[in-house]
Amino acid sequence: MRSWRTKVSLTNPNAAMLKLEDLLSAKCTWGVLPHNCASFVEDIVQAGGNSAGLYTNCPTLEKFD
Repeated sequence: MRSWRTKVSLTNPNAAMLKLEDLLSAKCTWGVLPHNCASFVEDIVQAGGNSAGLYTNCPTLEKFD
């Protein structure tokens, strides 16, 4: 299994924290690619003001940026 990290900057870290708290408080339905750990992180990062994401929403196929 490949493991890597990508640093992203957030212009609004407070909004990212609020989104994280919102997502953690809601019941989630896992949907393989539409609702997975990658989309979870994308939602938080994008709420924080960064447009980073995955085109295929499949972390093993591409780099997060």
